[in-house]
Amino acid sequence: MQTLFGFEEKKEESAKEYEFVPNCPLTFIRDFMETYHYSRSAEVSAMYCFALVSKRIGVVAAMIFSKPAMNSIFKLYADKEEDVLELRRLVAIDDTPKNTESYFLGKALRWLVLNTDKKTVVTYADPTFGHVGHAYRACNFVYDGLSGSTQVLEIPIEQCVHSGRCKAEGKPFCQVHDRNMRCKTDSGEFTQAALLLRKMHEDGVAKLVHREPKHRYHYHLESLRTKKAQTCRMCDELKTGQVKLPTVEKPVIKQEIKEHIEMRIAEGKAKPTQDKKAILEKIEKGWTKDTSYWPDRWSSENPACGQCAITALIVQENLGGDLLRTEVEGFGSHYYNKLPDGTIVDLTKKQFPSDAKMSAPSVKKRQDILQYKKVEKRYVALKENIEKAN
Repeated sequence: MQTLFGFEEKKEESAKEYEFVPNCPLTFIRDFMETYHYSRSAEVSAMYCFALVSKRIGVVAAMIFSKPAMNSIFKLYADKEEDVLELRRLVAIDDTPKNTESYFLGKALRWLVLNTDKKTVVTYADPTFGHVGHAYRACNFVYDGLSGSTQVLEIPIEQCVHSGRCKAEGKPFCQVHDRNMRCKTDSGEFTQAALLLRKMHEDGVAKLVHREPKHRYHYHLESLRTKKAQTCRMCDELKTGQVKLPTVEKPVIKQEIKEHIEMRIAEGKAKPTQDKKAILEKIEKGWTKDTSYWPDRWSSENPACGQCAITALIVQENLGGDLLRTEVEGFGSHYYNKLPDGTIVDLTKKQFPSDAKMSAPSVKKRQDILQYKKVEKRYVALKENIEKAN
């Protein structure tokens, strides 16, 4: 397969060949999510983020969990809201092996079982975009049926009430749930936001439209944790046998939605790909005292000081390949990169004396580095510096 720099690299034949990156920062997957997820948005209150990474092309799948978007939905599954997570985003590129999404989801569920005390995951599949929940069913999620029918207030994109975010995300219009028109203060009066929405509706600027119900699923993490079947209020309701699984065939996507998705994907693919030199130069410009492991030693004369681990992470994120770790005599551990074509990239080697001795390198996983909170904080700071410079 042709890659960024023109060399050939063998395509993965199984999802198991990807690196699973658990509990990664949202910044690591934001660009990918905004490019490939049908919503074009990663703006959710993320609690846990996951990624699958290819050594050839970087991130190929991403996932975001958060607290439930609907405040009362947890009552169907648990006694406390904090016991329930909602899977808000899940996407993989088309050019991945069969069953990549279900493999990825299974890995994330097992991580949540081992590393959190959450008891249940709830998620939705939106038939408006042709989704019925194949990956959820493959992972033994329980199908709850269709969510309740809802209405949304559809507002022209030019008058977006989300600070212009809808337009920035490329949405064809701004939508808010109709319940926002009924919000009141403690004194019983409509809030200012509700009054604005009601006036827009009364003036004919905005209109109420029916939103197609979504397929809802849930999964008991506690069942996997205890090896014993768990039930909840929703499970008890399902015993009536009135809920039918959605058909396997994908429903027809509404033409205007389909055209919008195709347009947004085309725009994403049309973005010019930065060359290797430009990417590396931007990373170097993001180095500061605050991103250095040794801030007391850092100076503008030696900006690479203490930047190796987080720099290697971002190089891999953009160019693929392996993370290499070595020991530098008199300095400690040092990280750099080996690209898919075998090229060695070590942006921060210049922080050491030219005659510094290094041990034989070993290959490390991203999580080996990102498991440390201080490193993660510096990694996020460097990414933000790079984004500001663009």
